[in-house]
Amino acid sequence: MRLRVVLAALSLALLVGFQPVRAADPVPAKTIITVFVGKGNSSSVTKAINELHAKMEVQGWTYKDMAVYTEDGDLQGIFVTYIRQAAP
Repeated sequence: MRLRVVLAALSLALLVGFQPVRAADPVPAKTIITVFVGKGNSSSVTKAINELHAKMEVQGWTYKDMAVYTEDGDLQGIFVTYIRQAAP
């Protein structure tokens, strides 16, 4: 009887000790990103945002929101946020 207990314990130890290696959990794809567009005159900021929108759309991002950043009443830049659907 004691031999059976020892063998069962040894078998269990071997099973636990030799677990199959599994790949690390995949890193989830980003589903939201915020980009800062630096200051300039109004036409250069507008042009930069339009170019950014086109670039992000090609990469599968959709425009979500925009926030103007000012300091002492002067335009410093604009934060533009994009979203995309998570991979299934």
